[in-house]
Amino acid sequence: MEMEPWMKMAGQQGNSSRCADDDDDDTQESSSSSDDEMDGTCKETVRKKRHLPHGVFAYALKSTRLQERGTNFDPNPIYGNPKYNNIMMLHCRTGWHLKLDPGGKVSGDREDTNPNVIFEISSAGQDGHVFLKCVHNNLYVAFNKKGRLYGEIRKGKEGTVWLEEFLGSYNTYMSRSYAHRGWYLAIKKSGKPKRGDKTGWGQKAIQFLPRRV
Repeated sequence: MEMEPWMKMAGQQGNSSRCADDDDDDTQESSSSSDDEMDGTCKETVRKKRHLPHGVFAYALKSTRLQERGTNFDPNPIYGNPKYNNIMMLHCRTGWHLKLDPGGKVSGDREDTNPNVIFEISSAGQDGHVFLKCVHNNLYVAFNKKGRLYGEIRKGKEGTVWLEEFLGSYNTYMSRSYAHRGWYLAIKKSGKPKRGDKTGWGQKAIQFLPRRV
């Protein structure tokens, strides 16, 4: 029995649709196999990285996945917060930046562009015990026996170590050598240094706000 023309066309369309379905199935199978391989690699990474901290683990897993996709990724990242340095300006609550001139004179300065207002605050060996060194001239802020501030060239000499404490949102610096007298680092409203025997707890002149450079 001879088939009608419309029946032949329907048969051809059916065959082509079946071929297309078969191609789709093959594509899905290859895609699923690729996904399985990727999942296997990620699972292997999970097993290897499970001992890492949470943030580092997530970063390593993300790195592996992006590398598998051909995406450029930094293999040596810096984890956590950046490490801040200890180079600062000390802004007194009276409106002045602490300044130490090359000649050893301590005073206040309104300008934050003066290199003599930049200090390195470093540990003196114990918690809360610090040195205040001017970065520009390598002099240390110190008290002499008369309670006057000056720049000392020798690190660790009597009067160069300060006890760093908190007073509200500000820091205070009391001389370790003269702590029994209650002598604090202080700048007056006039910008002049305040004698140690004139300072006291709670004064605005002894309150400093460290500002990282």
